Amino acid sequence: MSEDIRDQVIDDLLQKRPKGPIGVDVTYTEAEYYDYDRERYRTIQKPDHPNYGYTDGALFSLILHEEYDVRQYVLKRWFSERSNVPQSTVTRRSRRIWERIKSSVRKLKEEGGRGIYKVTPRYSDNVLTHIFARDNEEALILYKTFFPKSDQTLKTTFLEFGDAELLLKRNGAVRENMSDQIMRLQNEVKRCQKKIERLTTHTQTITMLEGHQVAVETTG
Repeated sequence: MSEDIRDQVIDDLLQKRPKGPIGVDVTYTEAEYYDYDRERYRTIQKPDHPNYGYTDGALFSLILHEEYDVRQYVLKRWFSERSNVPQSTVTRRSRRIWERIKSSVRKLKEEGGRGIYKVTPRYSDNVLTHIFARDNEEALILYKTFFPKSDQTLKTTFLEFGDAELLLKRNGAVRENMSDQIMRLQNEVKRCQKKIERLTTHTQTITMLEGHQVAVETTG
């Protein structure tokens, strides 16, 4: 999805009554429901089409998969050049967008789809690699096939629809991060090696000192 189309969808979702995609005629009725997050009843405009006519895939393709991502999008798009950011406005926009896409995002995170998955340790966000697969199970099988010696408990997360060519961009960042880690470890090895050399020299000198003093005292 291009940035322009993404922005257009977001602008529509921010409306009190989103129009939905072209070709879909969305009508509304008022409905009341209990908002567990806010702990109160709310009156909403209920559309006659799920997701205001947008597919789960279209909303997932906005690449706003956490409430944090939505907030960062709002800050960057509307307030990046302002020193005094109106937090209430940021919160209101972020909350409305997230409320309207979160069910689709969570559904596809669980179900997956034909596209790119990231593989991480279960209790860490450290990305081990990205894999092209058709569902979470296939992504995990592929990882274990190529990394059979891995003994970590793993987690796969669906990121975006697409083909294997997207791996080049996604894994480029992973390789760069790992290259940085390798460089830091190599530098650490060099520092350790120098320390080992200093300690070795020092212990040898202690032995020489002992031998010299014993020899002097013995001959004296």
